[in-house]
Amino acid sequence: MNSSENNHPKRILIVSDEGFAAGGIGTSTANLAVALAQAGQDVVLVWPDAERVQLAGVRQVAVSAKRFDVGKLGFVMLALPPSQEAMPSNWVPEIVHIMRPTYLGIWAYRLAKRVRAKTVLSMHEIVEQLPDSTLIGRILRAVARWWFGTTYNAVDITITPGKFVVNHAYKTLGLKSKPFYLTNGLDIASWRKGFSSVTQISSDLGRVRICSVINLSPYKNPAMMLEICRVLLERGVQLELKI
Repeated sequence: MNSSENNHPKRILIVSDEGFAAGGIGTSTANLAVALAQAGQDVVLVWPDAERVQLAGVRQVAVSAKRFDVGKLGFVMLALPPSQEAMPSNWVPEIVHIMRPTYLGIWAYRLAKRVRAKTVLSMHEIVEQLPDSTLIGRILRAVARWWFGTTYNAVDITITPGKFVVNHAYKTLGLKSKPFYLTNGLDIASWRKGFSSVTQISSDLGRVRICSVINLSPYKNPAMMLEICRVLLERGVQLELKI
């Protein structure tokens, strides 16, 4: 390819079952779309929140989606593909970024193959978060391992926002190649370096209030927050932690 071909805006289709109400993936989806648009790319976002929010520089296509709770195992989102008329006319994606390997993701993958677009699949799931203490849990874990392994091996590139997921998923799911780690924007190395020198932290209220926005699942390691608070208390920091 010559330089002009390399520098032209890429037509990128992003597909997600989840909007803001479903959790962090909705926020990640919106941030990704806006960041790519700000970088000069031609972005179309297919997702449930298209009629609710305005995203600068991003064309949005709405899909209908429904959430099904699966007891303590979490939830499943089912979104139907958009109609052909809803998609921008005469617009053919060069890259298709699928946020999750779902029914809507299958539609996006088939579209990519039909127009010979490159496919990117985000890896947000950890199979081991499914409990194996019950028969249904073991069955779901086996199905998830097969499904994720199959779909992640089918696309051109797999990415994950969690660095620890790379080797874990590569070994557990039997992937052909390791996923790429795509930073979530937090400079953890610098944060740790700065934290090591902290001896006192003050606020207008005379103490620090700490909040950690995660679910209390073992793979999220909520005990780390307690360890952080213990270290700060030993350093003389007055703090308040609410869970």
